[in-house]
Amino acid sequence: MRESFLILTIEYSAMPLHRFPGNLKGIPHRIAQAFNGKSGLQLVLSGNPDLVLLDLDLPDMNGLEFLKSLRRDDVIKDIPVIVIGTTRQKEMAQQAMQQGAVDFVLKPYQMSELEEKVIKILKNTAGQKQAAQQTEHSITVARSAGRTILRFAPGWARNLRSEIKRIFTGPFVQRIKGDQIIIDVRTVPEISSKEAEVLEKFVHLFKNQEVLILSGRHFGTLVAETELDDLDRVHNFITLDELNNHLARTTTT
Repeated sequence: MRESFLILTIEYSAMPLHRFPGNLKGIPHRIAQAFNGKSGLQLVLSGNPDLVLLDLDLPDMNGLEFLKSLRRDDVIKDIPVIVIGTTRQKEMAQQAMQQGAVDFVLKPYQMSELEEKVIKILKNTAGQKQAAQQTEHSITVARSAGRTILRFAPGWARNLRSEIKRIFTGPFVQRIKGDQIIIDVRTVPEISSKEAEVLEKFVHLFKNQEVLILSGRHFGTLVAETELDDLDRVHNFITLDELNNHLARTTTT
């Protein structure tokens, strides 16, 4: 099982999620909190949590609107969401399940009930990620409209040499010459100072090209452990919105 899971709670009121969780039967975890849908989406984009606990009572959007926004981003659309609401919101909770929520809890509920659901999902998530790491490449590539997107998965630094040989063939290098390079490391659970150094060396493969890094919660590590912030052609973004705003500006200028 991974070192620590990140659980995001999104609720407007101060109860009852602020008391969550207990020990989760020894499963290591961290908690992030948001108090409305907009800030919740920002935290999902920047932190890439393993699970979202979503209260349907939000001041700026309802749970269905939040789920719709979540599913628009390919990187975060599969993050499991447990929705929480009152009995009068049972129909909305069922609609949320149809839109991709993995479970729902009706208030009032016992904290132990919610914790059992969380434990079940995290254990399933751990198994899926372990299988994915064994079968998928560490770096996946997508290319369109003069942009090459590289998404990094757990274990990427360890497999970097073989991945470079797999991806950067002569024809591929010629095709992406002049592209904007977008590197997305939000899906990597943790990034160490050593991995940050490896990423810096990787970026130098694109000597004369603009490189945009979508780093999420790893932003601080990359700034502290590398010199990427000193290069005019390399830009580091915490959220997808920041990246999209930059792309919109560069497209119109």
